[in-house]
Amino acid sequence: MSTYDIIIVGGGTGGAPAAFHAAELGLKTLVIDRLPMEQIAVKVCGDATSKYYWDFIKEATGTSLKPPHGEEIEIKIKGTYLYSPGRKMKYTIIDRDGEPWIIDRFKYGKRVLKQALDNGVDFIDNMRVTSPIVENDRVVGVKAKAKNGETKEFRGKVIIDASGINAIIRTALDPSKTHMDIQLLPKDECNAYREIRDFDPDQFHYDDPEFLRIFFDQKIVPGGYLWEFPRGETSVNVGLGVTKIGNYPNTRKQFEYYLKLNEEMYKNSKVIHKGGWRIPLRRPMDSLVWNGVMLIGDAGTCVKPTDGGGIGQSHISGVLAVHYAAQAIEKDDVSAAGLWPYARHYMITSGAKNGPLAIMKDFVITLDNQVLTDLMEKQILTENDFLALNSDATFNMSIMEKAKRVFRARHMLSFLRDLKKVVDKMEKARQLYLNYPEQPGKEFLQWKAQIEALFRPEHPLLLTPPKQNR
Repeated sequence: MSTYDIIIVGGGTGGAPAAFHAAELGLKTLVIDRLPMEQIAVKVCGDATSKYYWDFIKEATGTSLKPPHGEEIEIKIKGTYLYSPGRKMKYTIIDRDGEPWIIDRFKYGKRVLKQALDNGVDFIDNMRVTSPIVENDRVVGVKAKAKNGETKEFRGKVIIDASGINAIIRTALDPSKTHMDIQLLPKDECNAYREIRDFDPDQFHYDDPEFLRIFFDQKIVPGGYLWEFPRGETSVNVGLGVTKIGNYPNTRKQFEYYLKLNEEMYKNSKVIHKGGWRIPLRRPMDSLVWNGVMLIGDAGTCVKPTDGGGIGQSHISGVLAVHYAAQAIEKDDVSAAGLWPYARHYMITSGAKNGPLAIMKDFVITLDNQVLTDLMEKQILTENDFLALNSDATFNMSIMEKAKRVFRARHMLSFLRDLKKVVDKMEKARQLYLNYPEQPGKEFLQWKAQIEALFRPEHPLLLTPPKQNR
């Protein structure tokens, strides 16, 4: 049996760019995916991303991976309209991440995977990886099962878990050794449902189709939000996500309720694609590597926690992982220590943003409609505040500005005090991620203990066992 340099479990948003970069570096690579070739990269998603992420990985790794272009881009985005419950207030937020788009992730993903295969990457579809092969406390391969029931083993120097939220490799390993969580807390997981719909051009046209629409309404989407992402004047990617806290509702039923409320708009529309899935909404796994294994994308919870954005984070984590795996293979050291530079690079860059945002997410999902309405309609939080809190996790108020806001929100003083505590925690988290340990071991365990204490849930809603209300 031949041994690969890298085996990638999953050929989707993280696995395909990882395979592309592995081919660039001349690594003997295998990609295994449970889906047939024609279905890979078809996933329930808002399909929004930004050129920023491709610029980041090019600067960090020198990859020649081209960002979406041509027909792979549905529409270029200028910003986002953010609506209060009841839609009485609309904020206009201009994106600062540079050239945001709605993409056709299938066309883009198909192109990237094909380029990887054309450059020598081996690929097996319709095969489900069932478990890692662990020998002497190191992952040395994977076991997989084909559609006909045949089982096979594949050996590799580095195994990359790109299997999404199911995290086939991560969840099969001993967390006392890997320091990776097996299960996600309910507050850190979101159920989502989405449809792509085309409108009759004689019946409906989007005004300002270059602006995304996000709606807060805890009655329809408790602990989450509803999105309308235009794909042009007469097409939309529309969906909702519900965090699994409290008595959380069935997402399909909530979507049907939304359609009823907007019956006039959707009555002559045509469903192009639909489906539901689960999305991680938390900080990245405290360790993204172990002996012979690396986590990327949703498998490593490398996402933006406040909105579930994962396309860009999957690309960053996937290409970075291969970049550092190549160095480790060259040095003949694929231990956790040998692979650690990947984890550190991700943590001091993306982790330093997403970690603090996970704290903000935990706070926001506990707010009710009245608080959300007051925040926007009384402008207690401004458009710039929302942009700062959701992009680089910063929030500053001068003494005079603070006094004005307190005057506008006399009945919300407790909220402002709570918000100040949250912002302080976010800054503590940012500093911890910026000082992510340079090696695994005692220093890392001390860092992990600090992170776990900082992220420990306090709100009763986040501690109550959830129950789905069907």
